[in-house]
Amino acid sequence: MNHLRINKDHHIYYDKTYYSTEEFLILLKKNNIKEAIFSPPCTKYKEPEKSRFMYALQRKLLSNYIGFKISKKISNSFYNSDNELRLFWKIFSGNKDLIKINYPENEKLYHEIKKFPNLQMWYWLNPMLKNKNFEKNFIEMNKKIYGFKFHQYWHNFKLSETFKYSDFIKKLNKPIYLILGYEILDNIIEFIKYNKNIKIIFGYGGFPVFQNIWSIINKYDNCYIDVASNHIDSKIIRKIYNDVDKTKIIFSSDCPYNFKNNKNDFDYNLFKKNFKLLKINEKEKLFSNLIS
Repeated sequence: MNHLRINKDHHIYYDKTYYSTEEFLILLKKNNIKEAIFSPPCTKYKEPEKSRFMYALQRKLLSNYIGFKISKKISNSFYNSDNELRLFWKIFSGNKDLIKINYPENEKLYHEIKKFPNLQMWYWLNPMLKNKNFEKNFIEMNKKIYGFKFHQYWHNFKLSETFKYSDFIKKLNKPIYLILGYEILDNIIEFIKYNKNIKIIFGYGGFPVFQNIWSIINKYDNCYIDVASNHIDSKIIRKIYNDVDKTKIIFSSDCPYNFKNNKNDFDYNLFKKNFKLLKINEKEKLFSNLIS
């Protein structure tokens, strides 16, 4: 699979505790990836590797209604009021601290990648906070901003809280990258309809609602889905390909998290093992797909 060129990795975290810009570029070139879209990091310090067992357990729980409710309750217990991982859950993250970033470091990311023509960024917005100088910053950063990111699972907001940005995003003709939380379908449909003139990528295979929105993604022309992260595995990806229009499925990795080799480096070949149940033409389509 190494010889297959990947047009674009649509979601990579720019985490300098793992790699510098130059090292990221080497990693992309080594794996025949033409372009990449970076997101600011999500944690204050180096994000610890999460337990494979916990990922597998979560995937199992999310496969049915009762498990979904249990998973939601567990998820709500992860962090304290200071957005720090609670002591008990550190057991499953190598007993390391995990502190959420509330104000994504968009400006820092812009200055790191601005001179590299094959790199762009997601401007990550937390709608629960005031995004200072948002429109002013965008004037300078416009050429490097691929689109706007919202992470409901991470920042715990109502989808309707994002609507205040919709007119601006529509005016700029930029897409939205959305990682959902434990959301009800009616609210997701409302979000899609409100942003009907904006292209939306649902990250992580639609995590955590997964198959419940796959038919919805097919129904609306502005909706896409990616295959990033350890929240999904080869079986879930096969199901996505059974249920979702193949032109709407795009490649993202969530690099540099998980999928480490014996040198503790992110290994795209390990990540690509998630595609082992796909046919060769499906892989080729995945690696070449762009939102249009």
